Amino acid sequence: MRHQFFHFVAWFIEVYYLCFISANLTQRRKLRHHCPHRRCMPLHSRVPFP
Repeated sequence: MRHQFFHFVAWFIEVYYLCFISANLTQRRKLRHHCPHRRCMPLHSRVPFP
């Protein structure tokens, strides 16, 4: 029972993390054209890599 709970928690964290990353990337894509900050630029045009 406990093992299943930890498995669920790990899965939930993973899904949450992936959703957070994808939301972050779409936000960057929207801001890219009118935002001068380097962190708003797409990942492939940024050097060095974070």
